[in-house]
Amino acid sequence: MNMNILIIGATSGIGHNLWKHYVSSGHNVIVAGRRRELLDDMERSCPEHTLPVLCDISQTESFYNAWESIIHKHSRIDLAIVCAGIGELNQNLDVETELSTLSVNVMGWANAVASIYRVFERQKSGHLVTVTS
Repeated sequence: MNMNILIIGATSGIGHNLWKHYVSSGHNVIVAGRRRELLDDMERSCPEHTLPVLCDISQTESFYNAWESIIHKHSRIDLAIVCAGIGELNQNLDVETELSTLSVNVMGWANAVASIYRVFERQKSGHLVTVTS
């Protein structure tokens, strides 16, 4: 059975490798991230199984607009993987850097999980996986 899979944070690292695995298995993968050029490259390499969505999970409005677009295009999401995050060496302990990291890694995660949970609740099914640091 081919699944509709959403990967948030798909342009690098774990998310990118998961995308490769799932498209090679014939699943439809919605790839969400902040870097348009990388999302476009992913779609070009496997257009029949890849739907790119530009969004920033730390920006609530951006994420909700992207999420509405995803739900509009797909009748259901079977598996959602949230692995978006940032990390920076902050040797000077700059507060703005720490706030930016928290915005993405905590508030962004909360935006994503809450939105996905509501959809799964309506569908009465779905699997959610999160990877955080």
